[in-house]
Amino acid sequence: MHENPEAVKRLVAKCECLLGSFLGEFQRMIPNCNLCHCPRAWAPHELGVWLSEDEVGSMSSAMFEEFCLPSLERLSRTFGGLFMHCCAAADHQYEGFKRVPNLRG
Repeated sequence: MHENPEAVKRLVAKCECLLGSFLGEFQRMIPNCNLCHCPRAWAPHELGVWLSEDEVGSMSSAMFEEFCLPSLERLSRTFGGLFMHCCAAADHQYEGFKRVPNLRG
């Protein structure tokens, strides 16, 4: 991330494109789906999609803002909101998480 930020941004863009395409097609095929990967949690399709953001515990808030936030903002706008799961110790990212539009949970 420090040595070649443009390569990281290209990889993030590829992942965002893959995730967006897959989720869009999945919702098209199964319109009333619950896109939640955590047991016993509920994420109604009309409120957005669910994803994990576990790597943010290992980066600074500035790196999160540069490398993660733009794609999270776009995905949230595309799908009408996001539910996010994070296993990492990421308390330092909460302010950045709050900047994601329509972050539902």
